[in-house]
Amino acid sequence: MSLAKTLCRKGTNALTRPAVRRRYLAGVEGLEHVPEHGPFVLISNHVSFAEHFVYEAILHARRGRRGVFLTKAESFRGIRTVWYEAMGAVAVDRDQPARALLELADTVLADGDALVVYPEGTRNRGSGLQPFKDGGFRFAARADVPVIPAAVWGTQDILPIGATMPRNGRARVAFGPALRPDPDLRHAARLRDLVDRGRSAVADLIDLARHPATGRSREAARRTAAVAGALVERALDGPEPDRDRLKRAAALLEVADSTDPDNPHVRLVRNRLAGLRLLGGPAPLRPLRALALRGRLERAATELPTEPMAHYLLGRWHLTAPGLLGGSPDRAARHLAEAVHLDGGDTRYTMARAEALRRVGREREALDDVESVLDAPAADERGERRRRRAAELRAALTAAAATPTAEVMQRRTT
Repeated sequence: MSLAKTLCRKGTNALTRPAVRRRYLAGVEGLEHVPEHGPFVLISNHVSFAEHFVYEAILHARRGRRGVFLTKAESFRGIRTVWYEAMGAVAVDRDQPARALLELADTVLADGDALVVYPEGTRNRGSGLQPFKDGGFRFAARADVPVIPAAVWGTQDILPIGATMPRNGRARVAFGPALRPDPDLRHAARLRDLVDRGRSAVADLIDLARHPATGRSREAARRTAAVAGALVERALDGPEPDRDRLKRAAALLEVADSTDPDNPHVRLVRNRLAGLRLLGGPAPLRPLRALALRGRLERAATELPTEPMAHYLLGRWHLTAPGLLGGSPDRAARHLAEAVHLDGGDTRYTMARAEALRRVGREREALDDVESVLDAPAADERGERRRRRAAELRAALTAAAATPTAEVMQRRTT
């Protein structure tokens, strides 16, 4: 790609992705059905060119890479060419041989990308679905990758047919569980069945996108927050935080905000990101930011009393904050004990409690926690680092227990 096209792509994406998340989205349901890794074919209804930008923004936040859109070659005219190339569109000559199109799809999927296909073949000007073409389903079956059904509603108001500039409007997106061919059917029937199930799934998802409900939106935002939280976990697996994953987690939280503003689960993950930024931020600003974060963490622990991460984050704050800011090892030990009570299988909670117990002089209990961490298997490098910290703390606790205190020494000399 030429330097000019690269700059155009980066500049366009820098504008369109935040605009979609913050201005044009009315909510996303079922984001957990979109795989973070690996190829798949996404099938969707098609009512506006704006769908390209909506799906591109969501897929990039979820996967860290663009989707690829097969787009009719006639659409590549004027400024639209820059937009389409920026968001990953590939011009398709609808008169080219089917074999060439299959090979193009094979290449996209072999590279691990998501291939976005609109089985209706063109934008739909009505309210019902047009008949589905089977091309996208053939691509998926040939490459042995899942089909992810999706639907969008509202993009027809953002960029109506014939319009060249976006208008005010909000779009809602719904994703469904992956579909695969039924192995018990013969080849022709298998493909027809996959097309039928795909069309039925998209029709159901259109209904969800058109008719949001408060309870569904709240649950969808919670699930999206869980996806963002898992991304934060993976970002912390290495010796240094993965900044790209942390940025994507923040983008997913914006998606969740569009779905259910003021969701406590979304705020909890955002608090965790704020804590990570605080640790790496400028030292002069840390005290004020730490005080602001404390209030948000206390609110989270009150709103989500059965969520171990809420107690863990508040406990860690009290463990690391100086007393002048209100840090309290006693309060740290109480909140971390609650986190362990709620999820005793997570050794990070146990390790943090051990550190708090040592700070308040409860060395024997701290040593028990350390032994528990050392006895647990380490599933990844992060777990191994935690075990090394536990071994160091055990050595320090054991050495302290073997060293007579000043009071004992006094008694021995008198």
